[in-house]
Amino acid sequence: MLEDDTWRFIARLPVEVANIAYLVSFFGHLLLIGTPKHGEPSNAYKMDLNKRVWTKVHVRCTYRILWSY
Repeated sequence: MLEDDTWRFIARLPVEVANIAYLVSFFGHLLLIGTPKHGEPSNAYKMDLNKRVWTKVHVRCTYRILWSY
């Protein structure tokens, strides 16, 4: 989080995320999409920046991304 021109630590990544595919901020929240290991299906997490707690977001299997590069 950027505060007064200084980056500040707000939370650790969820344990199930080692490889981040996307991280985006929106309306006081962060949305994170990542995988536990290379080649595994992705998971999604949302964080309310006021509470600073990650919440796992249910993603239907048809929308999960399997990275194969």
